[in-house]
Amino acid sequence: RGRNETAIADLVAFLAASGLRIGEALPLTWDAVNIGEGLVNVKREKRGVNPWVAITPELENQLRDMQTRRSETGWLFPSPLDATKHRERRPVNRRIRAACNELGLPLVTPHGLRSYYVTQCRQSGLTDSEIAMLIGDKTGAAIIAHTYGDLRDDHLLAQARRVRHAITPTGNALYQRLTN
Repeated sequence: RGRNETAIADLVAFLAASGLRIGEALPLTWDAVNIGEGLVNVKREKRGVNPWVAITPELENQLRDMQTRRSETGWLFPSPLDATKHRERRPVNRRIRAACNELGLPLVTPHGLRSYYVTQCRQSGLTDSEIAMLIGDKTGAAIIAHTYGDLRDDHLLAQARRVRHAITPTGNALYQRLTN
């Protein structure tokens, strides 16, 4: 945003907050957004399931901010060359790659933003089956564990610190045998 790349920044934030594939996000119009019901209606790729995205508070803030720059043609992500069309995938990928290079960041891809969303869902306590439904993947929980199996180190460390051992000093025969 600081480099006047608001449209790309909007798309990156939207992808990270929605879990959509780039091909599902780019053709969206404002008619698909229903902030009142908390849903964005989506046409899924790859014969996907669940034709909506839940609008979280973060996504709602993003959408409201985007509304202030809303195109009259109705696209969420209008083409910079022809506002009657939505933005194309390849130039977006190039722009994201260039931004990562300019900022000295590791490469972020649109699919990596989908992975980020899945990681956020897992760390928020959703099951892999629930996440698969939310991202519209009919393959189910197996793909979440196999393809999107990441947890960040800070989350894993916090989870490990929640572990409590059942051995207590009083009234536990095992504890008494181990300490005598």
